[in-house]
Amino acid sequence: MTSDTLSLSLSGGLVSILKIAGATKEICIICEAQNTLRAVRLIYYTREGMLEGASSWQMLNQVKSPGFGILSQQAPDKRYLMFWLYYYFNRHVGEWVNPILGSAPYQSGPSKIQDGLAPVASGPLTPVLATSSTDGKTLYLVIANGSWDRSVRLRAQLRGFAPGRVEAVVLSQPDLDSPPLLEKKDDGVHPLEVLLSDGALTASLPPHSVSFITVTAAAHGVPRAKGASIKQSTHN
Repeated sequence: MTSDTLSLSLSGGLVSILKIAGATKEICIICEAQNTLRAVRLIYYTREGMLEGASSWQMLNQVKSPGFGILSQQAPDKRYLMFWLYYYFNRHVGEWVNPILGSAPYQSGPSKIQDGLAPVASGPLTPVLATSSTDGKTLYLVIANGSWDRSVRLRAQLRGFAPGRVEAVVLSQPDLDSPPLLEKKDDGVHPLEVLLSDGALTASLPPHSVSFITVTAAAHGVPRAKGASIKQSTHN
């Protein structure tokens, strides 16, 4: 197994959660980073039960200073990439958190300022949130790839869940100079190819992206009873 592989085992055990709602080159890169960073925060907030609820504290923003806004009164027919992050996240958080076992690429770096560069947080490069619908017939995966330039291969083995259909989208802008205010949805939201074979999902997660995967159970397959908590292991 290479270090650029995210390998997961998803169990049918579940635990209840509360839902969370949620220009210049330098500005573009900062906003691109904010979108993935916000996704990572939402994943951990939901998965680890840190918050009972949250929402964006900023809705409107100037086109030349996007910040954390999701809409602009100067371009009412356009949407920031951050808008689509909230849009898909709210549609990919189920009623129950699913346990996760597996390994992921690990990001490490200096914890203090070095050569004028900000500290780099250490942790999994590809945080994952796995939840299920109330009836247990739909599984949702939210996966962030925090790398600027590395694609990560996903392999997820589903246990206690017989998958029937898979749908997926990915938020990604290959050009880091791309403006955060999208001219059209397709500029930042793309179909993600996910293969399903023998109860396992495989896909390639683009650099600096957020993927949303929906797995619907086969007619005869329903997850097992509720109960377990979440676990995840990582390695270099």
